[in-house]
Amino acid sequence: MNYKIKITICLVLILIIVIINRVYIYPHYNVVKIISDNELSTKTGYGIVYKKDKKTYIVTNYHIINNSDKIIIQYGFKDKIAKLVNGDEYEDIAVLSVNNDKRLLPAQFQVMYHINDRVRITHNKGYIRTKNKKVLVKLSNGNYLINTLKVNLPVSLGDSGKPLYHGNNVIGMMSMVDDKEKNIGYAIDINKVLKVAHQLETKSIKRPDLNVQLASTTNKKILKKYKLSNHGLRGVIVTDNYNSKLLKKGDIIVSINNKKIEDIVHFKYYLYNTQKYTLLVYRNSTYITIKNR
Repeated sequence: MNYKIKITICLVLILIIVIINRVYIYPHYNVVKIISDNELSTKTGYGIVYKKDKKTYIVTNYHIINNSDKIIIQYGFKDKIAKLVNGDEYEDIAVLSVNNDKRLLPAQFQVMYHINDRVRITHNKGYIRTKNKKVLVKLSNGNYLINTLKVNLPVSLGDSGKPLYHGNNVIGMMSMVDDKEKNIGYAIDINKVLKVAHQLETKSIKRPDLNVQLASTTNKKILKKYKLSNHGLRGVIVTDNYNSKLLKKGDIIVSINNKKIEDIVHFKYYLYNTQKYTLLVYRNSTYITIKNR
């Protein structure tokens, strides 16, 4: 037999052995199930393996692991205790770590995609409906907007943390379902997921704090309570300035970084997604500019 044929046969046999070993004997996982426990409740969801060095790092939704006393990850027939590295409520992203296991491998990511691209969650298929969709969520200190991908496919509450696939590559992480529209879900863009995850590996995310109490100028009850006037303007009004040296009670913030403010929810979204800001403020019948730069 020609030696080239022998080599070819050997290579094919090696490839077959590797495939059998990976698929049937020693499968690999880049998605894990997460069980989050405390004394009052148990929450479940999923996480995506995104990095390996001395440990394996998994990214998931913050709302899955929030207030957890114990976090367990499951893959194959194995359970493992995971450590919460850090989390951020406003991004709804958290990072977990576990001791390295050869079966856990980082997923493949794709950072470019388009509206109407075909996508899937596990076996449920659909398409990207809207990019940069702002969705209102309730957090511990009030309502907040999260920037998402809106996808049209069958999705359920238990799908939080699952990867959103385009082909075999991950382009997002599922975060929410729509209570009003059927088969509509929201995912966090993978670019944002990875950026925030890498930040959370070493530190918490610091956000600007104006050190004031605010209310929307459309909130008539609050304005009456604090004896304030909105002067017919749209934005947020300072109801108490505490010890702020920049803002005074009665100030109306009408824009931040040249973005008009609709209400306090929009203001928090713009404020918490920047480190440097310029405020346009209406004070004593005139407009002034306040910067923290």
